[in-house]
Amino acid sequence: MGYVYLLCDGEKFKIGMTKNKIEKRVAELQTGNPNEIWVHSYYETQHPLKIEKMMHGRHASSNVKNEWFDLSVSEVINFKNECKQCEEILKALQDNPFI
Repeated sequence: MGYVYLLCDGEKFKIGMTKNKIEKRVAELQTGNPNEIWVHSYYETQHPLKIEKMMHGRHASSNVKNEWFDLSVSEVINFKNECKQCEEILKALQDNPFI
């Protein structure tokens, strides 16, 4: 079990994943960032790495650098729903005998 999270530093959003506590990951990231980072949203899943990669792909046009994105208000609001959609896609692919 792990988490796909959406963090904010007041300017940009980070889409990432962790199998540990999110607060620990925030503390690690805070060391290298002068702006305060907080957890905006997160999604618990058994496939955090795959969903994180799918979310990065979905938001590639908004990528600023690495895992940091310039997301719209609607993208931020729909973060959990998008993660759930990714999970449903993974489940459908897992159940597909042709893949």
